[in-house]
Parts: sequence; C-alpha cells; structure tokens
Amino acid sequence: VIHVVHVNSLANRFTLPLEPLEAPSIGEGGVFMGIDYSKPLVIGVLAFILLCLYGFIRTDVGFRMLRASQSKSQRDTQPEPMV
Repeated sequence: VIHVVHVNSLANRFTLPLEPLEAPSIGEGGVFMGIDYSKPLVIGVLAFILLCLYGFIRTDVGFRMLRASQSKSQRDTQPEPMV
C-alpha cells in the first residue's frame, strides 16, 4: 500500500488515470507471474564460480593478490603451508 497525499495532482502531472480502465482477472496480474531461469545455465555458472574459488584457494594467486595490502616486512614472509 502506498500512501500518497496528492494523488490527483500527481495523476494530472503524469497524465495517468485516477481509476483503472479495466480490472485484471483474478490471478492474471503481473504479481502472479514468475521468472523461469534456465537450470543448466544456473548449474554451469555455479560450477564455474566454485571452480574459480577452489583455484583461488589451492594456488598462491590469492596470496599474491592479498599480500599487496600488507606492509613490506609482512610481504617478505612466506605463508605457512596448509595441512
């Protein structure tokens, strides 16, 4: 619900009707319509993101990218090996 004080002046300014010309049938409005996403595309994009995250974690690319924000003395040390 939108509460607007000056509905008449807004309708006149934007040349909109105050009342709907034709009421939609029950269950036919835009609220009842949904978006149907392509499941193979969603699965492919998710798999790509997960593979990128796995590669970022398993390689030293993440270490190289994130060490730029550290001070020079901290940059010279190597990361501890993961077990």
